[in-house]
Amino acid sequence: MTWIVNGVAGQKLFRTDGLAMSVAGDRYRTPGAVPFVLQRIADLAADGLPPSPLVMTAIAAHMKAAYLEGRIDALAGPRIVETIRAVVGAPRHGGATDHLLRLPMERSTAASEVELTPEIAAELTRARDAFVADAGAPPLSFGRVFAAPRLVAVG
Repeated sequence: MTWIVNGVAGQKLFRTDGLAMSVAGDRYRTPGAVPFVLQRIADLAADGLPPSPLVMTAIAAHMKAAYLEGRIDALAGPRIVETIRAVVGAPRHGGATDHLLRLPMERSTAASEVELTPEIAAELTRARDAFVADAGAPPLSFGRVFAAPRLVAVG
């Protein structure tokens, strides 16, 4: 499997996306590609160890329940759904037409601390809370507080 991932400008990655490509196990080795989104839902604990099996089990249970109840689109949110739904040969919202499966930066949801806005922070927090709020996973640390800008007199 090959992954082509959109990059971010910062050191701490909150979300990235791209294309995963592979060949099928059939006799023709049929090629395939699928867009994906990877999103941080929790930071590692202070000791740097991976989450406990209990946390991972709780996340898997939330994901299975969301799938069975048809809530995946609502949990992912409209930006992620638009990113992963492949539309080839037909105009997308905004008029762009993909002739090949692609995920250009103008549709990318990739974000690090550099691109972090209150809107992206809210999306990240909503997804995290949907899957790990009751699982005992450490919270996301954004490294800054989103507050209204202040005007400062200069000179």
